[in-house]
Amino acid sequence: MTTPTPTTRRARGAVAGVVCSGAAVLAHVSAGASLPSSGSLILLAGFGATVGVLAARASGRLPGLIAGLLVGQFFGHLLLAATAGHSTAWTPTMAVHHTAAAVAVGLSLWLGERLVALIGSTADALVGPTAVPVAADPDDQPRGWPTPTGLAQFLLGTRLPTRGPPALPAH
Repeated sequence: MTTPTPTTRRARGAVAGVVCSGAAVLAHVSAGASLPSSGSLILLAGFGATVGVLAARASGRLPGLIAGLLVGQFFGHLLLAATAGHSTAWTPTMAVHHTAAAVAVGLSLWLGERLVALIGSTADALVGPTAVPVAADPDDQPRGWPTPTGLAQFLLGTRLPTRGPPALPAH
């Protein structure tokens, strides 16, 4: 298997963060807890971002991914229990639901990452290389701080007109 690209790692992290947070809420509610408040969801979104960053830095191997998501589910449970105002009891039902959520999310992420790599390599094999080398244009090279004309050219994509005052039509 090829090494994950930075884009693949970022995608894995984004999906892991969002889905881990959502799965924590789903597992928590399906085990009999109350729906979280909006404040709890905001804290959980920040927590999901943390899980996403950690998942993006991970190697992408299945056991490590599931272990990280199990830790994420445990801390997601603690966060939801603490902000919901009920006991933080880790009952067997709650443990099963959070564990099932972590395993399902981890397996889905792992399989999805492999599927994306398979589709990408198949598309490359069918289409061939799509990048065409282009010669560098000397006018496109940055030359220090942008001048107002250079900034306008960058923003508008054209040069500013350099005309003077209106001229009278010649008779």
